[in-house]
Amino acid sequence: MSDVFISYAREDRARAEQIARELTAMGLECFWDTEIPPGQTWSDYIEGKLDAARVVVVLWSQHSTRSQWVREEARMGRDKKKLIPAIIDGSPPPLGFGEVQAADLTGWRGETNHPQWTRFAQAVCAAARGALPTHQAAAPQGAPSAWRASSGSPAAETDLSPLGYVQKCLRLYFDGKGRARRAEYGWFLLFQAAVGVVLLLLDIAMYGGGPI
Repeated sequence: MSDVFISYAREDRARAEQIARELTAMGLECFWDTEIPPGQTWSDYIEGKLDAARVVVVLWSQHSTRSQWVREEARMGRDKKKLIPAIIDGSPPPLGFGEVQAADLTGWRGETNHPQWTRFAQAVCAAARGALPTHQAAAPQGAPSAWRASSGSPAAETDLSPLGYVQKCLRLYFDGKGRARRAEYGWFLLFQAAVGVVLLLLDIAMYGGGPI
């Protein structure tokens, strides 16, 4: 079983090899259709590898967005909730795949401390192994500590406790980043109501509910 299945267009082979090499250096086992044994059909072998992989990395480019094979592999990864896409030349994902947040590796040229690469590598390692890379360079100060994917990605956040939802909602509010889910706002409103009840009870206990 491979940790990572890399889907790409033939024209982007050099870029795929670079990404596979760096992920392999971090201890991940990558498959990018260079090892199909004789006697096996390409489609069946690829589908089996994709099913077995923990993460499906799709490299979006002007070539791959027009590739029916890449789009199908991306669809399978998305449906199995293990898709982590990356943009390698500035081309937007094709219609139907924009809801899954993609890492922007357009400006990455192999630097291990590149902020976008750091976020991407952290997401892949966390999804494949449940842990961050041990020797990955730290993200620059002020950069997000982890790449956050939207619904449908394997890097999506796990369920939080009520207190965790409140804390996240407050962080989103003060950071001005992202949009809290409806449930998070619900917990936040519930938290506000609970605080109001506690204050009212304290007022009654101390002053008997009358005017001060």
